[in-house]
Amino acid sequence: MPVAMRRGFTLVELIVATAIMGILMAAVGSALMVAARAVPSPDSSEARAASATSAAREMAGEISQAITVTAASATGITFSVPDRTGDNAPETITYAITGTPLISVTRTFNGGEATVIAQGLSSAALAYAVGSREVTTLTPVEGPEHVMSACYETSGSELPFNGSTVAIQKFRPALPPEAASWRVTRVNLWCKQDAPVNSTLRLQVYRTDSTGTPSGSSLAATTLSEAAMPSAFGWRAMFLSSMPSLLPTDGVALVLANNSLSVNVNLGLVTFSIGGSPTAGMGLFVTDSIAEDGVNLSFTTNGSTWNHQADDSLVIEVLGRVTAPVAGVTTVDTIDTVEVALTVKGWGQARAITPVHPRPASPVAAGSLPLIGTLPEILLGDESIGAGIGISKK
Repeated sequence: MPVAMRRGFTLVELIVATAIMGILMAAVGSALMVAARAVPSPDSSEARAASATSAAREMAGEISQAITVTAASATGITFSVPDRTGDNAPETITYAITGTPLISVTRTFNGGEATVIAQGLSSAALAYAVGSREVTTLTPVEGPEHVMSACYETSGSELPFNGSTVAIQKFRPALPPEAASWRVTRVNLWCKQDAPVNSTLRLQVYRTDSTGTPSGSSLAATTLSEAAMPSAFGWRAMFLSSMPSLLPTDGVALVLANNSLSVNVNLGLVTFSIGGSPTAGMGLFVTDSIAEDGVNLSFTTNGSTWNHQADDSLVIEVLGRVTAPVAGVTTVDTIDTVEVALTVKGWGQARAITPVHPRPASPVAAGSLPLIGTLPEILLGDESIGAGIGISKK
C-alpha cells in the first residue's frame, strides 16, 4: 500500500512566522520593561509617600479609639485602647517620631518591639485640639470621730489592773458598705484609782484575725497615769494619735495592763512577767449587759488561766473615724482631636485629622500641647506641602 505524503511548511512560511514571533517578543519585552520601571523602589519618594499615607491612616484609626492617653507631644503619643487580645485588659500603643535628618515613625504594642511603619520622612509631627469636661471623682475622706463600740452599764464587778492582770477587749465595728478603712482614735475607760497610787495603765491595740484572735505586733499604744484617774469611778480618755488605718474586715483587740507588765500579744498568746504589787487603778466590767454585739472580754488574774467572757465587756467607750469615698466634680483638660502630619520631600504630605470620641484626659497641661493649626507650614520649592497627599478621618 502506498504511504500518504504529509505536506510541510515552505521556507517562505517559516521566515514569515519567525519574523512575526520576533515582533511579538519585542513587544512583550518592552511592556515588561515599562511595567518594571513603573514600580517604585522602596527608597523612592513615591514608595515613602505611600508608606506615609498608610501610616497616617493607621495612626488616626487607632488614636480615635483611645480611652486613656498617658503621654502626648509633637513627637509621640502613648494611649490605651479596649481589649484586643482577649485578656479583658486594655492594650497600650505608642507611636514615636524619631531620627534626623530622615525621620521614622514606629509603633509599639503592649511594650513589645517597636515596628517601623514609615521612614525616610523629611518631617513629622502631631498636633491636638484640646477641651475640658467635668468628671465625677471619688476622694477618700476621713469622717468625724464617733462611737464605734461602747458599754455604759456601771453596775458590775471591779477588775484591778495590778501586777498580774491583763484584760483584752475585742470588737469589730459595724461599718457602712462604702467604708474604705477605719481606725481607733480614743478609748474612754470607766476607772478609778486603786491605792497605792503609784503606777500607770497601758493600752495597746492589736489587729484580730477572722476568728477574733489577736495577732501581729502592736498597732498603737498609750498610757494613763493612775494619778490622773478619779478617786471614784469615772470616765478617763486614752488617746491613740498614731493608730494606723485598718481594713473594713479587720477587728481589734484592746489590751489593758499595768505598765510594769511586759505584754506581747502574738497569734492569740499573751505572755507577761509578774511585776509585783504596783497597781494601775481599777476598771469595771459587766456581764450580759454589753451595748453592741461582737464585743467580748478576756482577762487573767494569775498569768496562766484566762477567763473568756463571750458576752461581757469593760465599761468602755471606743471612738474612731471611718474613711469613705466622697463624690466630687472636677474639671479636667481633654484631648478631643489629633492631627498627624507626615512629610515626604519631593512628593507631599500625608495628613490625617481624627476626633477622639472618649475625650480622654490630657496627660499634660493643655497649653503645653502643639495645637491643630499651629504646625509650621512646609514648602517644597514653590509648592505648599499641603497640596500633596491628604486624608481626613471623620
